Amino acid sequence: MWKILAIIAIVTEIGLLSFWVFSGAEMLTKTQVPETITKKDELFGTEIQETVLKDKFVLGLDYTGPAVLVLGTIGVLSIFFHRKEQKKSLQN
Repeated sequence: MWKILAIIAIVTEIGLLSFWVFSGAEMLTKTQVPETITKKDELFGTEIQETVLKDKFVLGLDYTGPAVLVLGTIGVLSIFFHRKEQKKSLQN
């Protein structure tokens, strides 16, 4: 049981870190990101650039860090308890 819990915790931790890195590795979680839109001014024929906030969730280190620490602790403790359980069963 401890071995399965350790594997699940470590795989989840690796997946969470990978998702964080591939989504931009932001320090803080964002719910809106700026997007530049180019519009053409019909009166003068020039292009105007506007910055608009779009709704988009970007996972940050402020949520990823504690989750990784908790999952890492669960993984390490599970491995420790698994080895302790193995030693106990070998002695009997």
